Amino acid sequence: MNGELQAVIDIAAERPDCNIILDFAYVDIITSSSLTMLLKLRQTLLASGKGLILCGLHPFTRSAFEVTGLNGIFNLAADKQAGLTILSSGCLAGR
Repeated sequence: MNGELQAVIDIAAERPDCNIILDFAYVDIITSSSLTMLLKLRQTLLASGKGLILCGLHPFTRSAFEVTGLNGIFNLAADKQAGLTILSSGCLAGR
């Protein structure tokens, strides 16, 4: 997953005009290095006034965010449609 996250970080750095929704529907577990990369991506987006939404989290992955307190830092949504609703409402965490 780290290769994919690095690609998204690179895109976010090149295109500071977009928000990003990442779908975790096929991710069963997340590593600490992936969490670090997600934090880096979030910082990149916040610096340009944009947001990051994570959706479709497996229960194990969601619990990793809850245990670490990262659920209060990241915008979590049930699915892509819910993520789009968060974006359209302008209620992004960290802004």
